[in-house]
Amino acid sequence: MLTAAGAQIVSYIPNNAYLVQASSAQTAAISADALTAAVLPYEPYYKVAGSLLTSATPGAPGAPVLNLGLFPNADAAVIAQLHDLGVPIVTEDRSPFGTILRVVAPPDWMALAQLPGVHVLEPASRRTLANDLSRVALGVSADTVTNETWLGLSGSNVVVEVNDSGIEATHPDFTLGGSAEGGLGSGTGTRVYGDSPGSITDTNGHGTHVGGSIAGNGAASYTLTNTPSGSVTNADFRGKAPLATLYSVAFAGGFSIGPVGFNNDWQGPPTRRTARPWAIRLPTSPMFRIIICSPPPWR
Repeated sequence: MLTAAGAQIVSYIPNNAYLVQASSAQTAAISADALTAAVLPYEPYYKVAGSLLTSATPGAPGAPVLNLGLFPNADAAVIAQLHDLGVPIVTEDRSPFGTILRVVAPPDWMALAQLPGVHVLEPASRRTLANDLSRVALGVSADTVTNETWLGLSGSNVVVEVNDSGIEATHPDFTLGGSAEGGLGSGTGTRVYGDSPGSITDTNGHGTHVGGSIAGNGAASYTLTNTPSGSVTNADFRGKAPLATLYSVAFAGGFSIGPVGFNNDWQGPPTRRTARPWAIRLPTSPMFRIIICSPPPWR
């Protein structure tokens, strides 16, 4: 119905709502449709992340660095407006919902939510190591230091395909039998295979990082000299399935004919996670139980 009316869908808003761009005539047509419960203007208040609302009250400090999500095709206008406001742009990224600008917020940063081309305003978050925390969040482990997993599952006899920049097969996190308790010298061999020699090396590092989050054994966990923010001493940074085998398909390698996989790689700050669809072809084999795909590093 929205597409038929000529509206441009920007994103889905839970529950049962859509953020769209539409002309006055298109809005009238949508409002008149029996399937429509309500049509509301997208007020600046709706754009602001909940964690920032207390900072918007009088006397409260403003957020120092912000992410601005832009409507499609609004880049040039918003960048010009930010220049006029004297707002420095730190970085520019892309997302399925439009361009993301990270900016140094002015004292009156709420004025940014009033820019017509901005559809979301949130705190900018630094990406941090969180394998230990995510295991607990997903219910894989009871806490961040135990070596026990839910129902004793370890990923043994499971092959995980990783479509990325390649995986460094000689990395100690991918040895057979390695663990945080055993250290870097534990385990031999490798649990990483690939469709080509280029797939079991990684000059970028992103594929090895993704592989470690999936199946790293955490052998270097206890070698940390500076405990990451949010973690505890002797935290175990192993992956979710530390005994799983990884099958690497680097982008530079050839793709075999097989079932189509999908990407469930998440990026960005935890407040705005979005999945990027990347269709791939996987080798036809009953070995494959789990498909994890990841596009190149986010810019």
